[in-house]
Amino acid sequence: MPASAAPWIDRLSRALQPVPGCSRRRFGAAAMALALAGSALPEEALAGCKKPGKKCKKTKDCCDGAKCKKDKCKCKSGRTECGNTCADLSDDPNHCGACNASCSGSQTCQGGACTETGNGGDENGNNNGSENGNQGFDFAFAWGSRGSDLGQFNYPAGIAINRFDWIYVTDLDNNRVQVFLTDGDSAGWFGTEGDQPSQLTHPLRIGVGPDDEVYVTDGADRCQRFDLGGNFQLEWDGSLGLGGFGNPRGVAVSPDGVVFVADTENHRIQKFTATGDFLEGFGVAGQGVGELNLPAGLALTASGDLVVANSFNHRIELFSQDGDHHFGFGGFGSGDGQLDFPQSVKVAANGDLFVADTGNNRVQQFDASGQFIQMIGAPGAGDGQFRFPEDLAFDSEGNLYVADTGNDRIQKFTPA
Repeated sequence: MPASAAPWIDRLSRALQPVPGCSRRRFGAAAMALALAGSALPEEALAGCKKPGKKCKKTKDCCDGAKCKKDKCKCKSGRTECGNTCADLSDDPNHCGACNASCSGSQTCQGGACTETGNGGDENGNNNGSENGNQGFDFAFAWGSRGSDLGQFNYPAGIAINRFDWIYVTDLDNNRVQVFLTDGDSAGWFGTEGDQPSQLTHPLRIGVGPDDEVYVTDGADRCQRFDLGGNFQLEWDGSLGLGGFGNPRGVAVSPDGVVFVADTENHRIQKFTATGDFLEGFGVAGQGVGELNLPAGLALTASGDLVVANSFNHRIELFSQDGDHHFGFGGFGSGDGQLDFPQSVKVAANGDLFVADTGNNRVQQFDASGQFIQMIGAPGAGDGQFRFPEDLAFDSEGNLYVADTGNDRIQKFTPA
């Protein structure tokens, strides 16, 4: 793909205005097809308004909620710039009271606070969070089986979803990344076996950046960056940071493009720019408070804290981005709130933490303070059951996707 093609797709997807018969999601699927095919629409096809911070000539050039001031789109009075949008923090459920502070599906934003409109629970009283008014999840469907054809897997280890709801899955022993739509339909793949740039050696985890770039860690002890269509951009091995990576796993990217990598076998976290330049790192090996023992999964909260699946300590830890330890929770076991070799953690729109409790063959949900809410799944190969789940992700509608690694499939759950 030409170097300029991915930005065209990115701008098209963000600027698309609703027109009859062309939804944003349908356009996203079409853009993905273009990206995977290595082509894009010409620059003159771009249309739509400009986001805050972009250059403008007139106010009508700017998106709703922004005006043209000193040749740049800026948010109007009463609205706050949140990333690339202008939000009214008093009534926006996606930015309620603060940027990226999202209300759950059963809440509305009133006066800058999330207010319950219903209990969101299970009418049968099952252990799905209904007792506390928390939202449960129902099994929707699963796709995949063991194999090497498109839609088949040989150890799906990582999953990430971009803002167009394109689902990227690291297919570890097939040495590739597969791409799907939210209905499980295959949209393509990228990667071939090898340790050269653009090749993959047992890809482990995957993350998506704010400009739709895709970051993949693999068994060649490196992190590679691809564009949204799977075209290679760059790689780095951590040797210009604290030292070479040791089997890196989790990768998380902040809204301003800082890349966090779980340097797993070195028991530390390293921070880089989007182009692989080292910023800083932190982590002390051990089993004490705030110490790391094979950190595997990473996620970022809306407030910017880094959440770490501290796998061999069977805990979840929260740090500042500078490495200051805030608190942790978990502990070895199989009871509610206990963990066995957790491999990943993700943050839901409402701030709840979802953990792939890998050794216990389940997913657990906690609130932002680490209080147990509910568990999802049980050991097995049936619908809603797991065998060594390693990673999970959310789409834009709050649906939960789980990489059911030992069963070589992806499972989708919908909010109840």
